[in-house]
Amino acid sequence: MKLRQGITSTDLTIGALIRERRLGLGLTQFQFASMIDVTYQQVYKYEAGVNRVSASRLWDIAKALDVPPSHFYDGLYGNVTPQRKGHTPHVRLRLALGRKLLAVDDIDVLRAVDAMLSVMVRSVGAPAVSKVVHPLLLDKMIKYQAGAEAEMFPVEVTAPKSTA
Repeated sequence: MKLRQGITSTDLTIGALIRERRLGLGLTQFQFASMIDVTYQQVYKYEAGVNRVSASRLWDIAKALDVPPSHFYDGLYGNVTPQRKGHTPHVRLRLALGRKLLAVDDIDVLRAVDAMLSVMVRSVGAPAVSKVVHPLLLDKMIKYQAGAEAEMFPVEVTAPKSTA
């Protein structure tokens, strides 16, 4: 599927996946550019799908983002569709929240956050909390509550059912 002259939906999808992974790691375009030895403008062009990523550059990108090169091709075979460009502010906020919580080492702080999220689940339901909490953190919360300390927080957290 051709979009603009020379740009394919594959280029857009690969660019969107690069951006998604970079943001997930909390890297700016400038920081990421220095990791792969290009300018931040070039990173922008890769992510926007304006410039096609060569095989050798994709190898460097995958290495810098700590994923296999195949990560950028998953889901392309047989059904190539353009991905949304970048993240919405909501997704960026969730990623930032997840990174901050993963950096907390104090168990008492984590328990307090867990208790707060449990209250949120009780009042608005798990699907609403899943819009606020990074999926990996939600998974950790579910596993934590299944453990021996679950009696401290009696509200059960369940992952929302996928609509896909």
